Amino acid sequence: MKYQKFIFFFFLICLSFFRFENDKERTPANLNQEFVLIDNADDAVNARLSMLHHEQEEIIASFHIWDGNKFGGLGFSKLMEKARQGVKVKLLLEAFGPIPWHDLYITPEIMKLLIDSGVELRLWNPANPKHLSTYIDYEKSKRNHDKLLICKGQKMVYEGDRNWQNINVRWQRTNGRNGHSYASLDAIIRGQEITDQATAYFHRSFAQGVLPDLSQIDPVKLEAMKRRFKTYENFTNERTFLYDNSWEDQFKPLTGSIEFFGYDPSKKGEDFEMDEKLIALIKSAKEGEEVVITTPFTRFPKMYMDAFYEARAKGIKIQLYTADIRKYGNEIIAQVYERHQRELESIGVEVHVSRGGDLLHAKSITVGGNRGYLGTHNFNMRSTFLDLDSGFFYYDNPDLAAGVLSFVEEQGKLSSSVRSSGRSCLSILSKILVNLPKLRRQF
Repeated sequence: MKYQKFIFFFFLICLSFFRFENDKERTPANLNQEFVLIDNADDAVNARLSMLHHEQEEIIASFHIWDGNKFGGLGFSKLMEKARQGVKVKLLLEAFGPIPWHDLYITPEIMKLLIDSGVELRLWNPANPKHLSTYIDYEKSKRNHDKLLICKGQKMVYEGDRNWQNINVRWQRTNGRNGHSYASLDAIIRGQEITDQATAYFHRSFAQGVLPDLSQIDPVKLEAMKRRFKTYENFTNERTFLYDNSWEDQFKPLTGSIEFFGYDPSKKGEDFEMDEKLIALIKSAKEGEEVVITTPFTRFPKMYMDAFYEARAKGIKIQLYTADIRKYGNEIIAQVYERHQRELESIGVEVHVSRGGDLLHAKSITVGGNRGYLGTHNFNMRSTFLDLDSGFFYYDNPDLAAGVLSFVEEQGKLSSSVRSSGRSCLSILSKILVNLPKLRRQF
């Protein structure tokens, strides 16, 4: 009897130790970490500018597109102001040729003002768009696709699908009126561990960036840019409501683990570790759980299609919410995507095409209502093989997943099936003929 009591108490001690060790393994992942989702353009403006304004230690930013006009100009002027105040500022910008929807290109004059203010600026993969080799050389086609803002002193990491340009915050002007915007979803995670992970990721890419060529500075344009950015600085400092950080009251605690992860730039196109993590999420779905995906561009590589086949064979429901790509004005690409969407439908994926006024631009996976991904990765060939993407992978976080699914539900109200938008080759030809006069005027 005495030995039985001893064995019983020994068993209880071992069980308690096991639970303590198990908790110890889980705890660091969510220790003092919080989240807030940003699905509104005004909130995105407020959050980004207030993060910059209140930072006193170090600002780190890596962006695919950052215009020099209006919203982008306000951001640049704030970076310059903080750098002059002694705050460390590091900025990595995509430099793969000019992009036609930029509101104002990042000119050498703008880059000189940034550097003269103390901003450490690097360009990712600058390539000459006039050279044919730019478009056929694999290495020259790699893009920095991040939308990453880190404020180290505040321990905040902002990531999602919004670039730093007018169209992302409904400041785009078309024929004197506000143009369409994007339906976007970003997240801000606050915590030391996630800040350290995002910073380490950034420095891998920043180390491969190059200094801009400032040999062709136009003195007249430089003075004009100085006046422009002084105006931006005065504009923001006179409107202190832009820096209101009461939105921080919306932070909620993370109940599970979260990780910031991105491609290793030195292995892009050879190592598919991020795709493997995304596919692992899909494959983790159990009976009765649902996989929900949002992406503006739909051309899933074979590795994803195989995962879909496997999930559907187990009876897993998969829903895909995507954009009406015709809002980009490209009929041929829309036809290519719709053909692939019908292929997805044929294996049982439910495809919803958003027909709302804004173009669905969010990139996410949600599985089982408690785990998923939110970031910059489109589910197409370019993101898998060429683009440097990153984002948040989260597990056992039902509140975060519920916020993402709430956003998706709103998009679902504006969606219809892909088949209702199908167009024949004849319709494409007719559209080309109608637009021939416009094409002639371009040459």
